[in-house]
Amino acid sequence: MQPTQPSALLHLLVHGVLWYTLGVDSLRYNWTAKWNTRMATAHHAMICLLLLLVEWAAVGARPL
Repeated sequence: MQPTQPSALLHLLVHGVLWYTLGVDSLRYNWTAKWNTRMATAHHAMICLLLLLVEWAAVGARPL
């Protein structure tokens, strides 16, 4: 195992938590949202997954 792999996974985890937290806060305070909460949460989860995949590729696409 490469010594940089755990730090890369930690990096992805921290950013994933931050993105998710920011998204939940924006949903909670967005009173004019036209989507219901379930649809907005699913959409936000897909965006987080896409960002995680992009960042995972950016750090070298090491196997999880």
